[in-house]
Amino acid sequence: MSSKGMQIVAGTLLLAAAAGCGGGGAWPLDRVQCERNLEAKGEDELRELLSGAVEGDCVQPARGEYSGSFLVPAGVVLAGNEKEPPVFLGGAAGEPALILEGGPGSLVAHLDVASDAGHGLLVLGGPARVMRSRLSAPKGVGLVLRCFESGCDTARVEILENEIHDSLNGIVIEGVNAFLEDNDLHDFDGVSIEAGIGLSVTGGATLQSDRMSVRGAGEVAVLVDGAETKSAFTDLIVSENRGRGVWAQFLRGTIDAPALTIDGATSEITGSAIVGLGGIDAQGIVVGTCRVRDTAPIELLTDQGYANVGDGVGLFGGSGEVSLRDGLEVSGNARAGLLVDEGGTSIVVGTAIVEPGTGGFGVVIQRTTNAVDLDASLNQDDPGAILGVAASPLNVPGV
Repeated sequence: MSSKGMQIVAGTLLLAAAAGCGGGGAWPLDRVQCERNLEAKGEDELRELLSGAVEGDCVQPARGEYSGSFLVPAGVVLAGNEKEPPVFLGGAAGEPALILEGGPGSLVAHLDVASDAGHGLLVLGGPARVMRSRLSAPKGVGLVLRCFESGCDTARVEILENEIHDSLNGIVIEGVNAFLEDNDLHDFDGVSIEAGIGLSVTGGATLQSDRMSVRGAGEVAVLVDGAETKSAFTDLIVSENRGRGVWAQFLRGTIDAPALTIDGATSEITGSAIVGLGGIDAQGIVVGTCRVRDTAPIELLTDQGYANVGDGVGLFGGSGEVSLRDGLEVSGNARAGLLVDEGGTSIVVGTAIVEPGTGGFGVVIQRTTNAVDLDASLNQDDPGAILGVAASPLNVPGV
């Protein structure tokens, strides 16, 4: 990238609606320098400008609606006006409204993507940023981060201060190094077995997420999947979902090198159904400060017949290398606070607060030959019979 191109001051890129980058405040970008400022007054002009844009160019579409699919080349900025963002309606089924190629300076900001038939925004590797935009795709995925080329997973993709909403699925991260901060995800009503998921992390992706809210998911709020996938959440709020809260499957970490961590003073998983925090065949889960409460019961066909299932924390199918630490609080769940069924090795529960669910059970360990290390303050409950388990892997969204 040339010295005249995009520059990032002190390692950050900030947005401000009042800041100017040519045009007397028309650009909502602060601390971004552009080799060329290109203003598109309509759909045809925008398509023409993007087709000829090169690294360091900044393209601003005027307010209004834009139909079809648009490609933003590597190193190019596509940014609207924050107060009156342009609206991208997308095109054919299965196509994204916007495609952002990763490269130094790649950025989209202050856009409203409301893709009626296809996906919202597809980001192809890093480095890239998506900032202060609204993304929805009622028949697709709001935001997709994918990596196809060798090495494109090493540079980070940053998703900052966005709203992803009212989509079949919210965000799918596959094989990408991603950083999410201050994002709001809500309302994902799936109608297929691969839908209704707020955030899906899979395919060897690496994710760090700070201050994210996920609510209104029909299947699961957060799905973490795969042997090479690693995710760390700080100040995660999962609330009022009609399915599971956080679900991990097929992870291969350890307590010392976890594949999934949840921590932070405001972390909370509340108002889910079936299980608040659960995993099947998942190794390497560490939970620090987090509240898991008020998991609602749903009648399911389990391995013990039909049963109302609503547990706070559930570890199934050989899940092990799990540390539930002192800051964990589990309360008000419909059946058991903590259920370990066919647990794996090295499950350690510290001085976590585990209150009995409305079913009367605090900690239930069943069909588990490996020792579970419970703090002396915790007692194991005997429900008198095997609690039914309906733990099966979830389908990862296909894009």
